[in-house]
Amino acid sequence: MIPPIFLRHTPGPLQGGDVVVPQASLAYSGGVSRTTPWSACLPSPRAIRMSEFRNLLGLFLQIVALLSLPLLILWQLEVGFALLWMPGLTLLGAGMFFVGHQLRDRVP
Repeated sequence: MIPPIFLRHTPGPLQGGDVVVPQASLAYSGGVSRTTPWSACLPSPRAIRMSEFRNLLGLFLQIVALLSLPLLILWQLEVGFALLWMPGLTLLGAGMFFVGHQLRDRVP
């Protein structure tokens, strides 16, 4: 038996062909009533473009970090530069990767 709170009010006794449809309460439907237009529930086009931009920027930063760190090692081994630069540039690459991850993680 369905509790009466979930049943739609019918104006009279149920006939053989009547169908009673359970209605979700607003507590379970995320605050969206039947009178709310669906366009109000969707994100704005600007928000979608911004999330796509964040995703692409994060992906770009991650790819640059993943490509530059091995190239940095090869540059150190083949050409050579002051060894003091190696930890700083490695931390810079790790920071770029982390920022890229944070940008991509915020995308819904």
